[in-house]
Amino acid sequence: MSDLMKPTDALVVGRDKGHGVIPEQTPRLGDVRAVAEMIDVSSKTVRRMADAGTIPGVIRIRRLLRFDLAAVSSWIAAGCPKFHNSKVNNVNRSQR
Repeated sequence: MSDLMKPTDALVVGRDKGHGVIPEQTPRLGDVRAVAEMIDVSSKTVRRMADAGTIPGVIRIRRLLRFDLAAVSSWIAAGCPKFHNSKVNNVNRSQR
């Protein structure tokens, strides 16, 4: 392993302007296909579920859909109970 990056090194965000360090509990994100494979449905069904707010961990960046894989895994482990979230995490250009 090189001296440049070790597994214990933290990733710094924000071009070194004091924005801080990415915490260890940063969610691992997956795309529509990854979640579709996890719950054995089509990508189109996952998109419908995200639009309806019936799947947890949805993160929207404009038209891009990503999912917090830990939230989806927990939901699956709990037997996919009914879930409804009318407010999906939207990230707009003005929030960046």
